[in-house]
Amino acid sequence: MIIDVMTAAVVAERLERVVRELAVAVAGLDPESVSGDEAARLTAVFSRIVGLGSAGRLVAARRVADCEEAWRQGGRYRSAEDWLGAISGTDHRDARRELKTGARLKKLPKVAQAVRSGELSPRVTDEVVRASSVAPGRQEAFIAAGRQSLGTIRDLRRRTETEARSREDDKARAGRHHATRFAWFGTDAEGMGVLNARMAPEKMAEIRGLVEEDAELRLAAAQRSGKAESAGAYRADALLAFVRRSHAASGRVGWGAEEDGSRPGTPRHRMLLRVDLPALLRGWATGDEIVEIPGCGSVPVTTARDLLGEALLTLVVTDGVDIRTVCSAGRHVQAAVDLALRWRDPTCVVPDCDRVRGLERDHWRVDHAAGGPTSLDNLALLCRFHHSQKTQGNWNLSGGPGRWAWTPARRRPKGKDPPPPG
Repeated sequence: MIIDVMTAAVVAERLERVVRELAVAVAGLDPESVSGDEAARLTAVFSRIVGLGSAGRLVAARRVADCEEAWRQGGRYRSAEDWLGAISGTDHRDARRELKTGARLKKLPKVAQAVRSGELSPRVTDEVVRASSVAPGRQEAFIAAGRQSLGTIRDLRRRTETEARSREDDKARAGRHHATRFAWFGTDAEGMGVLNARMAPEKMAEIRGLVEEDAELRLAAAQRSGKAESAGAYRADALLAFVRRSHAASGRVGWGAEEDGSRPGTPRHRMLLRVDLPALLRGWATGDEIVEIPGCGSVPVTTARDLLGEALLTLVVTDGVDIRTVCSAGRHVQAAVDLALRWRDPTCVVPDCDRVRGLERDHWRVDHAAGGPTSLDNLALLCRFHHSQKTQGNWNLSGGPGRWAWTPARRRPKGKDPPPPG
């Protein structure tokens, strides 16, 4: 269905009024003053609102993805996924999945109609769309399964994909598995490290067999001692031990003995630890004090102290926002500046950009080609995309630590020099 610009503007205005009314209603809601039945009714209404809102964003964001100028915003965002993640508060992977689901809906009219009705939750919508993309002729069956429960449609989707794979050429299937493999590291809401991996089933079976064998031995030993934890906990321990043993077997130097002395153990790996000095001295963190491994999350001070003896550690100690000491195995001044810069800028400094990998140094006050010094106050870390945007003269970085601003560059007439740095 094609909606003209005026109609879309009117719809947007009406929705904005609804959002304002909804905000007032939620702010004035006292859950303790309603009965259980009333609370159940409200929950059902809010669930419908979530479904409708998700459906609207799905179809609207898909259209934005088709219009590059709408999401690029003059070069502020490198992809539609980055733009959607910034405005919706989701990570890059969730935004990419949402846009992919919206694109698939264009070829699934029956599913699109059910989604627009708001009767399917976001997760159910994703499962229904994935299943229908494999077998478009069964859209109604998948919608019906989605109305029953998330588990029902998920099981049906898996069976449908298995049936499709059984008819797929073996060589093509192996190529698809190899092309779509990935491993992703992140953190959850509690600050725990999360590993998510996808690979060909035979490769996963190989890893699982090795991990399960080690985990079973650990679990049996723990049961004999009467202090057993969950099987999943020992799988995590076994996975780490497996990686450490593999690293030791590669012949790389810098390994210590494991706690029980029975196996090659803890690798002396290099990491960066950011810690506020009062927390390190006190033994625990309070308030906004920082004790973290960039890219992995916060850690207890006791863990930080243990790491000082376990790893080839690069320690950056701070007091507030000023870097007091930079400790490193090397004495080169440039190494100290780099470490201090990594502490200060754990992610790309451009607002709304949370990239932590592949960051590049930028001489943001005075360009290096113009004699700008390689000092902490003249450096900032940018992701490759934003660094390229700035280097090409499309955007300017200004403000400084804690108040960075990313603004479109003003094209100056030829022959005129740029103003002196502020």
